[in-house]
Formats: sequence, structure tokens, C-alpha cells
Amino acid sequence: MQKENPKALGIFACKTGLDSSCWINMKVPSLRAAKCHDDYTTKFCRLHNDAHILCLGQNTIGPEVAKEMVKRFVTTEFEGDRHVQRLQKVHGLCGAENKL
Repeated sequence: MQKENPKALGIFACKTGLDSSCWINMKVPSLRAAKCHDDYTTKFCRLHNDAHILCLGQNTIGPEVAKEMVKRFVTTEFEGDRHVQRLQKVHGLCGAENKL
């Protein structure tokens, strides 16, 4: 997904959002999945961390909140700048394949 279209985004949902975020981050090092629970965390997962996948908890978030989170996720752009250097450090520590 990410190699064909670097701007592609995805959304996963499971009971809590934790399983999907952990699995994606461990198994697919070129992607960044973020388990978010409100508009604020959703905004910053894109703005500062350039998350590619939003992970939602079906049993922890109501449908209206989830809709707002999805809207925020797909409309928020990564700020870049100072955040790129931090993400590169994290990728270096993790040995991730994805270079920014």
C-alpha cells in the first residue's frame, strides 16, 4: 500500500483498537498505525507522527466520535519540519525499513 501510494491512508477497527495497532506496527515496519480515542489524538497522530493507519476501538468509541475522527484523520496533513528528524531517529532505533 505505502510503496505504491505514499499518500495512502487506512482505517482499522477492532474491539479496542489496540490489537490492530500493535499488529500493524510490529508486522509492517513501513507503516505507522495509531490507536486514537478522540479528535485531539487523531489530529496529532497525523500532524506530528505522520500516521498512515488510524486504529479505532469499536467498543470504546461511539459512532459519531468515530465519524469525526475519520474526517480529522483524512483531512490533516503531516507538518513535517522538526517532526521528520524525530521520526527518522525512531525508525533508526527500530530498524524500520521505511525512510522518510
